[in-house]
Parts: sequence; C-alpha cells; structure tokens
Amino acid sequence: MTPPPDRAQGRTSWRHRLVVVVARLARIGHRSAGKLVRLAEATAASAGAPLPAPAPPPASLAGVTASLDHFGEWPVWRLEPEGGTTRAQTLVYFHGGAYVAQMASFQWTWIAALTRELGCRVLVPLYPLAPRGTAATVIPRAADLVAQASAPGDPVSVIGDSAGGGLALAATQELVRRGGAQPAHLLLVAPWLDATLSDPRSLSIDDPLMTVESLRWCGLQWAGDLDPVDARVSPLFAGMGGLPPVTIFAGTRDILYPDTARLEQRSREEGLSMTFIIAPGLVHGWPVLTFLPEARDALPSIARILGGSE
Repeated sequence: MTPPPDRAQGRTSWRHRLVVVVARLARIGHRSAGKLVRLAEATAASAGAPLPAPAPPPASLAGVTASLDHFGEWPVWRLEPEGGTTRAQTLVYFHGGAYVAQMASFQWTWIAALTRELGCRVLVPLYPLAPRGTAATVIPRAADLVAQASAPGDPVSVIGDSAGGGLALAATQELVRRGGAQPAHLLLVAPWLDATLSDPRSLSIDDPLMTVESLRWCGLQWAGDLDPVDARVSPLFAGMGGLPPVTIFAGTRDILYPDTARLEQRSREEGLSMTFIIAPGLVHGWPVLTFLPEARDALPSIARILGGSE
C-alpha cells in the first residue's frame, strides 16, 4: 500500500486538520447517526412514490452540463463537459451516503471536477435508498445499468465512494457471475466492504465523521431480508476472481479502513489485479473532499488511472 506521493508519512494539510477539529467540536459523527435514522424512516414512508431526482447544485457544476434521464424507475443524471466530450469513454458513478442518503453537494463537485478532468460522459444513477431499496434488488439493476452503458462498445469504468464503493464492487461482481462484458476499470474511494464492520480494529480508530454503531444500523437496512454477511451486502466476502483492474483510495483515520486492509492482504495472497493508495492520517472519503489539497493532488492521478495512462 502506498501513500499519495505528495502527502507521505502521515503529514496532513491544515485544511484537513481543521476538518477534524470542526467535526470533533460539532460531534458530526454522533449528529449524523440520528440524521441517518431520520433519512431511512422518510425513505420507507415514500414507498410507492416515484424515486426522487434531486438536481445537482448549480454551484457544483462549473464547466459541466447535466441532463436527466431514466433507467427504468431510476433517475440517472448525465454529466458532460461544456462544449462536449473529448474522450470516447463513460464513467458510471455510484454515490455514497450509507445507503440511506442522497448525494451531497461535495460529491457533485467532485464528480463534476472528474468529468472536466477526463473530458468524458459520466452517468450518476440515483438508486433506491434503504430500506426501500436493498442489496437484493439494487445490485442486479446496477449491474444491468453498467451492462447497458457498455453496450455501445466504448470503454466504461465504474467508480463509487463509501457505500457507493461497496455497491460498485458488488455490481461488478454480479457482472463477473453473469459472464458478460466487464468494465475497463473499477475505482473505489473509501469503500464500505463489510456492512457489519466486524473487524475489531474499526472500534479503535479515532474517526471524527462516523460511528460504528450508526453504520451497522444502516447496513441492516441495506441488507433487508439478506444476512448482512451475504456477499451482495458485504462484497468483501465474495470471490474476487475475474474482476477488472481495481484501484482503491483510502485513509487510515476511517472506521472503514480496516476492511480495505483486509482486502489488500487478500489481493497479495491471491495475486489479484488491485492497487491500493492509502493516505496515513486522512479521514473517510478524502479524495472526494475537493476543498482539501490532498484531494486536489489526487484528482489528476485518478483521471490518469481511469483514462488508462497509469
């Protein structure tokens, strides 16, 4: 596992340190726990209504156009650089949010920046959230969407952050099981790989943004009628053979990091085509937080990876 080249040996920017301090003072992790419960309750109450399609915040889309399409009942936002694409490539981005929250403005800002950096089309499906959507129903449809995006023949890469990283991996594993075309690359940012957070090391991490208890509760909502250790819910427990090249970004001040470490160990033991870029001391989802210099440093590298030049 290698750290980002400009942020080695655990040194973090003052902006990152400020994020940690503010999160601690505001007790963001504990406040988020109650928010997640309220979001899941609201989602459960909306069953039967059309899936919401919140528009991207205009301030997040500088230099990018957004248009709304649908894949069955799923709203799918299509992002393209202003003036059109310069690369015959499609990205499919599954957003994070503990499976119960819609995209946040910082996620829109990040994916718009990646759209500009790569000059390609990006599809952003707003998949059904838990408990209305569960792993058993969402994973097959997510795989269908990626397969449809691949049908024209242009390269397709799949990316996801946090819960979206778990979804992206599980959907790609489903494509492997089907035996059809695979994405060119799978890029995961701080992926949620084990919905149960069973690694005891997660409890010892000083994470300012999330709590183990709240995530385990969200994992149960996502599992629905499945066992939370079912591979569709917790893709860490699935076979990794047949996957396309995988790149994973993570930070060590993240309660999800121990599961990335477990996967890294497996990749060495099984000879898997996986690259791990680990930032010592950085918080959950740091590459998506574009106001951090660490994230700005990483963006060109992410674009090169997805563009096939790394």
